[in-house]
Amino acid sequence: MSKVRLTGATSGYTEITAPAVAGSNTITLPTGNGAADQRLVTNGSGALSFTSDVMLAAGSAGSPSLYFSGDTNTGMWSPAADTLAWSTGGTERMRIISAAALFGRTSLSIPSGMSNANLQVSEGLSANNGVITAVYSVDRVNFNAGVFYVLNASSVGVSLTSGATAWAAQSDERFKTSLVPITNGLSKVSTLRAVTGRYVSDDQDISRSFLIAQDVQAVLPEAVSESDDEDRTLALRYQEVIPLLVAALKESKEQIEALTARVTALEAN
Repeated sequence: MSKVRLTGATSGYTEITAPAVAGSNTITLPTGNGAADQRLVTNGSGALSFTSDVMLAAGSAGSPSLYFSGDTNTGMWSPAADTLAWSTGGTERMRIISAAALFGRTSLSIPSGMSNANLQVSEGLSANNGVITAVYSVDRVNFNAGVFYVLNASSVGVSLTSGATAWAAQSDERFKTSLVPITNGLSKVSTLRAVTGRYVSDDQDISRSFLIAQDVQAVLPEAVSESDDEDRTLALRYQEVIPLLVAALKESKEQIEALTARVTALEAN
């Protein structure tokens, strides 16, 4: 049986033993551990494992140090100390540094007033929509100026500009059906309580403005959702109350115009 010694003459060498089967191209590893300080072992059934540290080259986005067969530009690499990065198709997609996990970014930018950030996302949306950057802190999600759109719905999402945030909902009439005018809007609105107060969980005595979900549920149930837990907590989608308010305002306008016409007629007599 042929043997190849990679270094050393009689000791301190690594030895590979050729297979006993003639014509085979497979090197057969032993079924047990070798000498002391051996790093790579086999279970005798084709599985290999390392018994100590494994050091890889730093690599790059186009040539990651750890990749899969047939896909040499997709895998993991290290662009700097204390940093791991993943690339696909030769382009970096994710980076983990000591302070955060970054998706589509290569550096960390923490907004003023925040002491840390755990997640940053940067993704080019389209030529018109620009770039979105999200920074996640312990108790909030901050979005830098930009636009966040729902996938495959470029007119729907959160619009963020300097000093203003707006939610754009799909409202094109071409995408609606079974449209029926809201009736009795004024009487429905009159049952709603417009109040001020605070949440039980508020840690300070602050004042907020509310509608009560139970009131709205009685006249506009489609604007209220109920949790699946045992508390059956109600949540109110305030934007869905707006059409009811518009209907009530129109009814008020019609009543005012009718009364104005009667007064005018009486004064003329």
